Amino acid sequence: MGPVAGRYGSASMEHEDLLKAIRESETRHAGLNDVSELRSEQLDALLEEAEKIGDPLERQRAKGSLLI
Repeated sequence: MGPVAGRYGSASMEHEDLLKAIRESETRHAGLNDVSELRSEQLDALLEEAEKIGDPLERQRAKGSLLI
């Protein structure tokens, strides 16, 4: 079984099934990137809010709140 067949399905998969599995995998990866970008935007917003307050402890709390 080659690396592509091993990653996306069995060696006996039809060509169309293999292409479909690859597309679905790419869609899942794109979704993960969207989540990552959203978390980054949320973190940026929290840090900006904390900077407005000017409290060093608040900035540290904001930095750690989305990293868990």
